[in-house]
Amino acid sequence: MELAAGIRRDIAVVLAVREAVGEDAPLMLDANNGYNLNLAKQVLSATAEHGVFWLEEAFHEDAVLYSDLQEMLQAEGLSTLIADGEGLASPQLPEMARQRLVNVVQYDIAGYGFTRWLELGQQLDSWGARTAPHHYGGHYGNYASGHLATAIRSFAYIEWDEAITPGLDGSSYIVSDGGVTLPAEPGLGVGLEEEPFRAAVAANGFTVSAGRS
Repeated sequence: MELAAGIRRDIAVVLAVREAVGEDAPLMLDANNGYNLNLAKQVLSATAEHGVFWLEEAFHEDAVLYSDLQEMLQAEGLSTLIADGEGLASPQLPEMARQRLVNVVQYDIAGYGFTRWLELGQQLDSWGARTAPHHYGGHYGNYASGHLATAIRSFAYIEWDEAITPGLDGSSYIVSDGGVTLPAEPGLGVGLEEEPFRAAVAANGFTVSAGRS
């Protein structure tokens, strides 16, 4: 697809989604690093009346380009946030957040780690930036991000993946009306289901081996 045609399609998709979900639903746009500065400006200007909550991964992290983009948003009176960090993100991203060049940091919850996220999230709080860890393809990120949200004031959204792992019981996490109720049990509050383990042992047996010292 030609570049211009792709941009027109992206703009049309934003308009169509806004019409479908109504004015009250937050609408996020993820460019997957597919834009440059000029294209990002073009899309945001064309969708200005439709309340894009954030633009995610507009292009590869660049402080100079993000500064320019933030100036454009301010000049046009747009409240759209700049989000980044999902992929192989720059280690300078927290500094960009401190300088208010990036508004939402999205380091992967599993890759960056829960403990490091606790520290970073509190820093983001102090800088006026938001926390929204990336998560995809598993169940751990659902549970970890949910608990992380309770400790970080500026936590924005949990990226929830309806993954199921046989043997793990996550039914104590209740998703309803766009939110999730967390369990009060210790740890992440995930239980073990014995039947899948019994079935696996019955089918395949089991092996116990001594660890190497």
